[in-house]
Amino acid sequence: MSNKKNAVIHAAPGKETPESRRLFAITLITGDWKSAFTEEECNVMIAEALNDCVYNEGMDIAGYLITRRRVCLVLKIEYVHVNKMLQHFYEKMRKEILHQEHLIKEIHSPLFIKYPLQNENLVLLITGRQVSLPYYSPHLERLKSRIHNYNFCSALDYSGAKGPVVVSLLNAD
Repeated sequence: MSNKKNAVIHAAPGKETPESRRLFAITLITGDWKSAFTEEECNVMIAEALNDCVYNEGMDIAGYLITRRRVCLVLKIEYVHVNKMLQHFYEKMRKEILHQEHLIKEIHSPLFIKYPLQNENLVLLITGRQVSLPYYSPHLERLKSRIHNYNFCSALDYSGAKGPVVVSLLNAD
């Protein structure tokens, strides 16, 4: 196992330029607000908020996975802008929640709790890159199977259709 101290992954190691951005892998654990909605409603609200950030705030998403409990994001962004971009996302989510649910007047708990996404295989898979190990890994096979069962994931092949969240593809390395 490698020692993973941060969630910074270089898009093209050794080929950085001053204007290049890095990939930041983040896990957002959903707060208590999710219990007021169905899983599908939560997923759609998250997708809408992400797309709003893509089109109106310049968020550049390299990969994502939305589950009932968490949102895994891989953003192409400069480090100094990560928290600001997440604040835009949180504000869009707050508006989506209040727009969808008239019973919720105020949100007292945090919408999400942020953690680094340290599963390198998951980062590779949701950004459309291959994971090649010199051995068979049942854990990797389960991970591949699980992410293909989620409807809100950048690893899915929508066969020419549009996916629910706008993603910028990475060059295959």
